[in-house]
This record gives sequence, C-alpha cells and structure tokens, in this order.
Amino acid sequence: MNIFKYRYAYLGIFITTMILSVVFIFVNPTNGWGTKPGPSLNLGIDFTGGTKIYFPVPRAVSSDEVMAVLKTIDLPNFKVNPPQPNQYIDTTGVTRHQVLVYTRFLNDTEQDTVIKALEAKFGHVENAQGLDISRVDPLIGKELVENAMKAVVIALVLMLIYIW
Repeated sequence: MNIFKYRYAYLGIFITTMILSVVFIFVNPTNGWGTKPGPSLNLGIDFTGGTKIYFPVPRAVSSDEVMAVLKTIDLPNFKVNPPQPNQYIDTTGVTRHQVLVYTRFLNDTEQDTVIKALEAKFGHVENAQGLDISRVDPLIGKELVENAMKAVVIALVLMLIYIW
C-alpha cells in the first residue's frame, strides 16, 4: 500500500483545516460571527487579568443571592461575572460550600471591600479557612496571550513542514 501517492491530498486537507482554524479564531459565535466589535476569543482570567475569589459560605447559596450582595458594592467600573456556587469535601471529609467570584483586577482595598460585603451577608471567615484569592495582572495576561498565539503559529508551521 503506497500512501505517499496521496500526499498532496493529505497536504490539501491539512492546509484547508489549518486555514479554517485560523479563520474561526477571528470569526466565531463570541463576536457574532465577525459582526460585533470586540475580542474574537472568550479568554479566561489567566489571559485577560482579573481577580478570582473562592469565598466559603456556611450553606448552599444561589448565584442570584450572591449577585445581589455584589451589586450593592460601590466600586468604580466594578463588573462581575455570574458567581458559581459549588461544594467540596475538605481534608477532614466534611462537605463544605463555597462560591466562586470572577471580576476585573482588584487592588487590596477593593478586594477587602468585596470580602467584607460577602462576610456581612454570609458570615465571617474564621482564620481565612477556605478563602482563596488569585489575582492575575492584566499585563501578564496580555503577554501570555501573545506567547500563546506565537506558539500556535509555530506549531502550525512545524506541522506543515513535517507533513510536507
């Protein structure tokens, strides 16, 4: 069986899928198939920068309940993604509840304001048990996006060379 006689067909299939992949990076449902202005990719906090807060709560809570608390916070340009309540089992085997809050990058003062608002509604966090805060600076996120795009382009070129 001589598969090399079809190498140009395989190369054509690869180039077609590569071109379609690049097109769909810029034209996709996130940006209205290219009709809406704005970013074409729905990037997460690791790439855009922001603050992610895992806040422990004493009972199961709804996303609406947490969002009502967050809407009362008066910070400039404070926009938050819908909170994600969940539960986990800690190291002692006890089921715990927490809520995940994503927002723009918050400085220390703004972060304390958000934590205090959540504590006012759901109770004080003892010894910060279960409280986890992650922050990614927007500059680091921008650099990460650029490096990821470079890596994708290099990988596509190397695959093309390998297949050729």
